[in-house]
Amino acid sequence: MMKDEVSASSFYGDNFMSENTEPVWYKLIKQFKEEKIISDGLTPSFLVGAKNLLVETSVINESSIKSLLDDIVNSSTEDVAVIQACDEVDKGFVIALKDRKDVKKMSIETCFSSSNGIESLCVTKNAAKLGSNIEEISIEMNKLYLTLMEQGKFSWGLPLDDEDYSRKIWREFNPTEKNIILTKIV
Repeated sequence: MMKDEVSASSFYGDNFMSENTEPVWYKLIKQFKEEKIISDGLTPSFLVGAKNLLVETSVINESSIKSLLDDIVNSSTEDVAVIQACDEVDKGFVIALKDRKDVKKMSIETCFSSSNGIESLCVTKNAAKLGSNIEEISIEMNKLYLTLMEQGKFSWGLPLDDEDYSRKIWREFNPTEKNIILTKIV
C-alpha cells in the first residue's frame, strides 16, 4: 500500500488495518519490539509521526493525539494498549502492549473500553497525572509533544548527524525507523 492510498481518517482504527487485520498503531509497536528497537512501547509522538509519514494528507495539530487515543480505545486487539511512564524517554510516556492477563496484575489507574465492552486502553498509576479521561490525557500529551511533532521531531534517540552517542534527543525518524514504517507496517 502506498502513501497516497492511505486516508488520514482511517489510519489507526478498524478502517485501516494491515493485512493481518491489526490496526497500524498496534502493528508499529509489535514490529519495533520484535526488531528489538524498543523494550516496551512507542511514544504518542512516534505513532502520530508514523501516520504523518504514511498518509500524504495527514496534518499535525491539537487533535492528532486525541484521534490516536480514540482509535486505540475503539480498536479490538489481542493485547491491551497501556499508557505508562518511561524513564528512558524525555517527556516520558509510551504506549505499550500488554497481555490481558498481565494488565490485571499491573498498577492500573483507569481503563477505557471499546464499544464492545472490552478494555482496550489502560493508564498505569505512574501515568495518572495525565488525566482520567481521553480529553484530559490528550490535552496533557499535547503540552508535552505537540511542539515537537510540529517540528517533525517524532522520535527519541541518538542524534542523526552527531558523533556524541552519549546523549539522546528528540529528532526526526532515522533511516531504520523510516524503513520499518514504510515497508513492514502496511
